[in-house]
Amino acid sequence: MKLGSKKRASATFDVLFKQAASSTQLPADLADLQHSFRTYLKTATTLRNYPMEEALRRVMDFVEDEQSIEYHPEFPKRPKQAFHFYVERRLGKGTSFVKVPASLHTEFRRKDDPVVKECKRAAEAEREKYGKVLEKFLNTHRAEMFDRQVGHLEKKLKNYTKASALG
Repeated sequence: MKLGSKKRASATFDVLFKQAASSTQLPADLADLQHSFRTYLKTATTLRNYPMEEALRRVMDFVEDEQSIEYHPEFPKRPKQAFHFYVERRLGKGTSFVKVPASLHTEFRRKDDPVVKECKRAAEAEREKYGKVLEKFLNTHRAEMFDRQVGHLEKKLKNYTKASALG
């Protein structure tokens, strides 16, 4: 069987299922069994069985990590960079960065272009807005965070306010 061939793998599964179904009392719904089998196989191969103590230690290590706070559902989304605004302006919103032509990079480096200047101003405004939202998040959720996480966010906030003060 060729790897990556869904059609062949599915056909092989069908043959094996029919052989197994004829010799045992398996449910006859092939699609349901295939879905369940894939779900259980994925779970069995990606998750490990850990003793409870180790599982709790791993979870606590992750939660105490300073960057884990960025997975909080209310954590603000990072601001766009000036180049992102430039690509959206030139190629339209929703453009994949994989499809950005190399010529746009050289065009963006021209400092006298008014579109580039406008994009840089838009990015700076978004950075300032992000700094305010980040500060609000920090003040709102400070009691829920570990000291390392608070330090991490204060450092990040200082970087954003320093960059906006320089600009």
